[in-house]
Amino acid sequence: MKQLCTLISTKSQFPLILVTNEDDKILKATYVDWLKSITQNDTKFPTSFTAEQEATYFYFLEKFRELYDQYNKPVNSGLKPGAMFDVFSKTTNCK
Repeated sequence: MKQLCTLISTKSQFPLILVTNEDDKILKATYVDWLKSITQNDTKFPTSFTAEQEATYFYFLEKFRELYDQYNKPVNSGLKPGAMFDVFSKTTNCK
């Protein structure tokens, strides 16, 4: 599960958002701030989302889709991130 912790971590080198211009830089900073807010500064996986966090989740999902042509498929906003919380609940906290 340490790999999952690293993937979610805001300290990760995994380039979820490639920075190619100023807008991308702002988007990445906003994304990192959001990750920190839902993971208590990279120490814990979220167990649920508020309505605002869920809206932000779908916002970033759309941005990811726009940035990467190979993932430019329709997003079903009816599919909530519940499965993600189920996976997280089976992991230990990130340290």
